Amino acid sequence: MNGETKARMTGLQAIITTPFFENGDINYDGLTNNTQMLIAKGVKWLTCTGTCGELASLTFDEYVQVIKTVCQSARGTDAIVVPGIGSSSLRTLIALANAAKEAGVHALMVIPPYYSPCKFSEAKVFFAEFAKNCRLPLQLYYYPQLHRMQLTLDQLEELLSMPCFAALKDTSCDIVTYSQVCTRMGDKINIITGAGEYLVPDIIMAGGKGFISSIVNYAPEIPLAIAQALDTGDYLKTAQMRVLISPLMAALNRWGSIDTIKKLMDKFGYCGGYVRLPELSTIKDEELEQLLEIIIRIKAAPVFSTESKKEAKCVA
Repeated sequence: MNGETKARMTGLQAIITTPFFENGDINYDGLTNNTQMLIAKGVKWLTCTGTCGELASLTFDEYVQVIKTVCQSARGTDAIVVPGIGSSSLRTLIALANAAKEAGVHALMVIPPYYSPCKFSEAKVFFAEFAKNCRLPLQLYYYPQLHRMQLTLDQLEELLSMPCFAALKDTSCDIVTYSQVCTRMGDKINIITGAGEYLVPDIIMAGGKGFISSIVNYAPEIPLAIAQALDTGDYLKTAQMRVLISPLMAALNRWGSIDTIKKLMDKFGYCGGYVRLPELSTIKDEELEQLLEIIIRIKAAPVFSTESKKEAKCVA
């Protein structure tokens, strides 16, 4: 395992989108601009082709080109690229991993097979075989609501003890189990909450190393400020930030979707574009306006408008 890469898989993990044109083609120029703008803002950890990146709707060639585009956009910077990857076919997964490695990624975020529920014994063999053919650090994407493999604490620890794993993205939203995993495994792997800003600062106080964010796509100042406060150990400020963003969290619980993220990106000067089937555009104009008002109000708060400002050189 690459120890340097593992050390950098902490803090804010930006889960970025894939912009599409109305006809369904990928807007690679838009993806390049989005990536460069996020890096210029201070984002250090980029994850494309995840859930927000609509991986399940991409062809193999599109997957590879998205990865290449993000890697090229991040080249020469201190940002790492850790794309999402997943398939119930071991051969397909290996092919995707090899293509991603050739493109220049630093690690892979991999979800267990999800077409049919996978038993723990099967998952161990699956990942052991995958690791033999993939010489990259892995982040386990543990999302039992999706892959329907609910692991006990002992099973999760056993799986993560495999040398291929450098990090865990825990999207179970179970703070009790999360805390127990941190206690058992926090000194061996980097544990990231997949619940976004919802569980900050609880997850760090429990021993976690970071959080994912989709808000970063349209309002990077918010998660970057939170990450900065966490990095300095200012949990009180982080808790205050969470109170400030709670109206946004509540609104996203009602209206949140990939389409919502993309429409907000368009409003804030990023390239959101269209979603691709089976995703649909569902948010209403009045709902989007309410979200915009909430976000503008949050960004105007001194803790976000000043603390999160950082000098960064834009990648041309």
